[in-house]
Amino acid sequence: MPAAMDLPESGSWTIDSVHSFVTFSVEHFSIAFARGIAAGPTGTITIASDVTESTVEASIDASTLTTANAARDEKILGPDVLDVGQFPTIDFSASGLRPNGEHSYLLNGHLTLHG
Repeated sequence: MPAAMDLPESGSWTIDSVHSFVTFSVEHFSIAFARGIAAGPTGTITIASDVTESTVEASIDASTLTTANAARDEKILGPDVLDVGQFPTIDFSASGLRPNGEHSYLLNGHLTLHG
């Protein structure tokens, strides 16, 4: 059985949309945060033999974002913030993975929302 910090073997995996979700937080006037989730991310995670060359491509349906507050969600999803009617997805593409300590990595990438 692999140790807790062992990396997976090289290869590509499809994100399991049924058993995965994305968490987020929205800052409000620098004094409060609203936290929420988005359901059903899709995409691919590819682990390279040199782990720093691994890639991630992921997308979420922006209309699935919820903070459990209908009025706030309406504002976030509406034309003043995300405008999910015109920009239905939020996409992430990794641009680099680098070590951040003995058993930790930082994943840099490009997050595209609102077009």
